[in-house]
Amino acid sequence: MKAYVATALLFLAGCSGAPAPVASPSPATAARPSRTIYQRLPDTVAAYHLTERGVVRGAPTDSVYRFSDGTRTYVSVFIYDIPSDVKIGPDSQKWTFREGEKFKLVQQIRRQQGLISDFSEPVSDSTRMTLGGRPILEHAMIIPTRYNNGAVTVEYQILYQIDGRLLKVRGTVPAEDFTKSTVHAFAKQLATIVAQP
Repeated sequence: MKAYVATALLFLAGCSGAPAPVASPSPATAARPSRTIYQRLPDTVAAYHLTERGVVRGAPTDSVYRFSDGTRTYVSVFIYDIPSDVKIGPDSQKWTFREGEKFKLVQQIRRQQGLISDFSEPVSDSTRMTLGGRPILEHAMIIPTRYNNGAVTVEYQILYQIDGRLLKVRGTVPAEDFTKSTVHAFAKQLATIVAQP
């Protein structure tokens, strides 16, 4: 997967300059989510520390958490209800895959809105694993992205279904730091912690 992304980064790099700043959304008021999955969300995972908690604008039952490891990598964690449009068929783990595949659409929308100039074809992978004594599907997608100023980043999305909710980890990593990225390891460790009863 890293070899493909490295090739895609070369494609997007062109005349890349400094990484584009990533705008932080305005802080939202704290939500009153159910106490199961939220209580198990730690303040620290490896080198990452929780820096912000909030609700997703327009979705008061959805929560967002920002983590930082002190580098230029941005990590956001979302916990939200499974959307009805992905609930097709009885296998709920397939719902995770369907939701994860929407990440490419997010990049298309960002390009249409002029927030980015281009992105490469995404690399995605689904892996079944056991977390907290139960089978869970991990859906991961990596998309190299070029901003209008020429900066190139690698956008990560790793998705899990835990306790009937989706746990989504999104990360933005400057292209030059891609080979050192710990976003995927952070996501797996976080999911392992949160899946424990």
